[in-house]
Amino acid sequence: MVHFYSPSPWEVPKGYEKKFQIFGMGPTKAKDLARKINLTRPKGWIVISGCAGALSPKLRRGHSFLVTEVLFGNKAWKLSAPKPAEMLPRAKLTSVSAPVWDTETKKRMYELTGAEIVDCEIAFFLDALDETLIPQVLLLRTVIDESTDAIRFFDGYKILPLRLLHPIELGRFIRFVFSFLVFRSRHSQFFKRVDRLLFLDEPTQA
Repeated sequence: MVHFYSPSPWEVPKGYEKKFQIFGMGPTKAKDLARKINLTRPKGWIVISGCAGALSPKLRRGHSFLVTEVLFGNKAWKLSAPKPAEMLPRAKLTSVSAPVWDTETKKRMYELTGAEIVDCEIAFFLDALDETLIPQVLLLRTVIDESTDAIRFFDGYKILPLRLLHPIELGRFIRFVFSFLVFRSRHSQFFKRVDRLLFLDEPTQA
């Protein structure tokens, strides 16, 4: 059996909406999910699917990855890729407590950690998860904002409408909306590719 999780409804691949459980965005929700899984100890894959920001300047919006290494301070987790998925693009990921909204911070994080992408959940999830369950974890991430994208109109996970009154921020917001549409399309395509490779499950139309 496969267990599908996503931080938010808009990160769920198209056609799989009824299969996913939404656990919420950010470190606290990620830890809560890990504790729940520690208690229920499900059999089979634990699939977490969603978006990430790019730290590497080589990455572009819509690039999708199987995460095989997670870096978090002095901790690191290496995740084994299932044999049929060895041909998929892989990435190193690090996590922070809130979205990284400025390009200079992204640059420093890339230089410091070497992680290509960043999110707000995975490292916190793995840190709270029983280590015996980690081999069951499959992490799928697609880039939504590039390393050169500033998203200063965010406060945590909320958009600040007043900042959009500034023409530069409005332009950045429009670019982000476009990035979101690219993310949705590419992430769904990538997930279906993984599904075919690993026979995870059949999509259920919403």
